Amino acid sequence: MLEFDSGVVESLSSEQAHAELVDAWLGMDVQSCESKILSQVKELYPHEQTWAHVGPRVFQTPYKELRRLCEHLAPPSGSTFADLGAGYGRLGFVLKEFYPKVNFLGFELVAERVKVARLAYERRYQTLMPLHCTSLGGPDFVVPPADFYFIYDFGRQQAIDKTLEDLRSIARSQRICVVGRGRAIRDTIERGHPWLSQVVRPEHFERYSIYRT
Repeated sequence: MLEFDSGVVESLSSEQAHAELVDAWLGMDVQSCESKILSQVKELYPHEQTWAHVGPRVFQTPYKELRRLCEHLAPPSGSTFADLGAGYGRLGFVLKEFYPKVNFLGFELVAERVKVARLAYERRYQTLMPLHCTSLGGPDFVVPPADFYFIYDFGRQQAIDKTLEDLRSIARSQRICVVGRGRAIRDTIERGHPWLSQVVRPEHFERYSIYRT
């Protein structure tokens, strides 16, 4: 099911529909999980942005788009690709399938999503998925060093600002590549982080932008 023509850009709705089929093929009942999360979100995550109210089509990136992105970036063997706000870990599945020598690190706020993704990953690959349950905006969390970062609009503005400051600290000692998908993360980078948006010319695409240091 993950064997698809990644070079053809389809409509977003078509790629979202394909992604739902892949989720099901991997054994992830995303809709049922999201229904459960939505019923508990006010109790379990009263001060966090979970995006449960908009549905998984909105807050998840399609597999086809992720594979095109990886082909464009061509992450080398031994490099690390971190997904900050990973949802159901779709990037982890794409990397494991097509770039098995690239390390994946995922961080997701909602424990139910992490559990579903880990179970599916373990069933398919007989190994543990490096997807961690944490609040990116929490005072005790610090973004770990990596070569590539994928950031969709994962949370509230305060959490996005904190994450970008963490990345700025990392960039002082190494080169990094940051993929920003969504209006909030791209606007924040463009308006408030010239160290990332104005030193090396970004690459802008319809759904995401690529920033390098």
